[in-house]
Amino acid sequence: MTLNTIITATVPVSMLALGVAFYNDFDAPKPDQSNSVERSEVRQIVRDELSQAGLTGDALDATMEKAIVNFIKSRATEPGNNAAPPKPTAQPQAAENVDIDPIDPSSEPLAGNEDSRYQLIVYSDYECPYCQRFDPTVKTVIEEYGADLAVTMRDYPLPFHGETAMEEAVAAQCAFQLGGNEAFWPYSHGIFDRTNSNGSGLGDGGLVELAVDVGLEKDAFTTCLANDEDIRAGIQEDMASGDAIGVRGTPTSVILDTETGSTAMIRGAQPLSAVTSSLDNLLGSSQ
Repeated sequence: MTLNTIITATVPVSMLALGVAFYNDFDAPKPDQSNSVERSEVRQIVRDELSQAGLTGDALDATMEKAIVNFIKSRATEPGNNAAPPKPTAQPQAAENVDIDPIDPSSEPLAGNEDSRYQLIVYSDYECPYCQRFDPTVKTVIEEYGADLAVTMRDYPLPFHGETAMEEAVAAQCAFQLGGNEAFWPYSHGIFDRTNSNGSGLGDGGLVELAVDVGLEKDAFTTCLANDEDIRAGIQEDMASGDAIGVRGTPTSVILDTETGSTAMIRGAQPLSAVTSSLDNLLGSSQ
């Protein structure tokens, strides 16, 4: 049975979710890559099946959403299932004590209050569609909490997004090197605004065009892209630091109290209300 048959048959959502989780688990970086050949083969089979079915990007999201909706409707008509399900509510993220390095303003982009004891550190991948969805939340947090919070983004380009995600991470760091925070944040948000995600990127010349649009000098930017060894090494350090604290996918965010060392993890593209709830609890507890 092909993946197309499975999905279009509108299987129970529990099975569909299990399949997606299984696929994501194969894609997530693992310390032990002893079975990397098998992982690669499975990933390619899944991609080929989805591509042949025309289920990629938004089309895949729409098909899965339809399957979930149909399953919920079918469950609602079964005896004993007439009660309306409770509305989901955003909950503060549970504390997870991890040993994470605080933001270094001399080498990392920073938005908000550099002197704040509270920090939000976001591990992200420019080609990850969930990171793309989460980026407006990061923007809003910077706008609404910037007086009380320092925010940075650390690169975690996932290998199954190919070289595109790494090239975009390099480009964003070039923007930071050449124009500081004033260039980095418009450039970073700009990548998320323009990318087709899932490894498709901005298209030929898109990264340079964006650099010019945010006010960077074209020749200096292209020179930085061509001499990226140190930047790539720094990105690998970001990824290693993510692995060390248990990052399993993107986006993963950490709220850090630099005075107490306490942390809270926010895994995935959580809604703004979930993030602000965690921040409000943290900031309120210090008053």
